[in-house]
Amino acid sequence: MKKSQQSDKKWTVLIGVAAVTAVASFLLGWLWRPAVVGDCVSLSLSQGSSSGAAGTIYKKAVITNTGSSTCRITGYPGVFMQDGSGTQVGSGAAANSLYAVTAVTLAPGGKAHTVVAYPQQPNFPPGTCSAIGSSMKLYVPGLATALVTPWSDYSCPGFSATAIQAGAE
Repeated sequence: MKKSQQSDKKWTVLIGVAAVTAVASFLLGWLWRPAVVGDCVSLSLSQGSSSGAAGTIYKKAVITNTGSSTCRITGYPGVFMQDGSGTQVGSGAAANSLYAVTAVTLAPGGKAHTVVAYPQQPNFPPGTCSAIGSSMKLYVPGLATALVTPWSDYSCPGFSATAIQAGAE
């Protein structure tokens, strides 16, 4: 192959790679856009109601807009249990598709929740579940700062969280 043909091939490959990179960057930017709209930086987390069925306890993690601006959140939160020193124990919660993903508008003082499922530790062989956590760390979709609240539970197989829903209950 002649030197000019090799050079032309290299440029063709480089241009192709640049085009693919540009398209991929655009698509990723569009697909992974933030799930928060508005000033949703003043939020708090608390434990809501709970119920149980068939070896699993379901607890609502309630997110409150403590700011002065209305904002909107959408999607699945990142949920983790932590020990007393803030170290993650066990795996993070898997996405639970019980509820459809919808946009939730939070006025100042408004509340939203995710249902967190905790399969009960006695239902598993020893060593299957994490040590008991003393707090929950929750990442609202699109926000880099986590919310933390006291919370005592294990992380066992089946630990999951639903998409964020409107209201505390």
